[in-house]
Amino acid sequence: MNQEIPDFENVNEALLRLNADIDAAELHGTLSGLLCVMGNNASKHLDQLIPRGAKGDALDAEAYKRVIGCPVQILGALNDPEFGYDLLLPDDDEGLDVRTQAMAEWSHGFLSGLAIAGIEDFAKLPKEASEFCQDLSDISRAGLSDMTLGEADEVAYEELVEYLRVGVLLMYELLNPSRSESPVAQVH
Repeated sequence: MNQEIPDFENVNEALLRLNADIDAAELHGTLSGLLCVMGNNASKHLDQLIPRGAKGDALDAEAYKRVIGCPVQILGALNDPEFGYDLLLPDDDEGLDVRTQAMAEWSHGFLSGLAIAGIEDFAKLPKEASEFCQDLSDISRAGLSDMTLGEADEVAYEELVEYLRVGVLLMYELLNPSRSESPVAQVH
């Protein structure tokens, strides 16, 4: 049951259309953090994150429809027995600086999602989760200067993305040890 994640550009365009204060990477991180803590109960926070747009505007309604499905897709991926969860980041054809900035925004979003869900002190989490949150805090401040980037930097980026992916799955497991195997309930 490999869940397909939403397309970064599609979600980003919808968020721009809705005049959201968040981009696709940060939204995905925030939703992932919320869902790790609250599961299906995260729905009560969606209106804080995803603006509905102008009432009666068909384009805004379509944009909202594209974005509002993200939590269901993310929750399905978190519950995927084949570990199909992936971060929503720009494609590899984007520059490393753009992808690194998006990864930093995703990390900030994940920490924000945990905070929105009520986790105020990461030190009170299980050791692995607390360490992961500290790493996320460090990554959220990541950036690249105008230095020359090479193959090693690409590899390091890919390793960080994989670390984040596995870390989220670990967080979800640690914070939801008795979760249901079926993610069929609607999140919104």
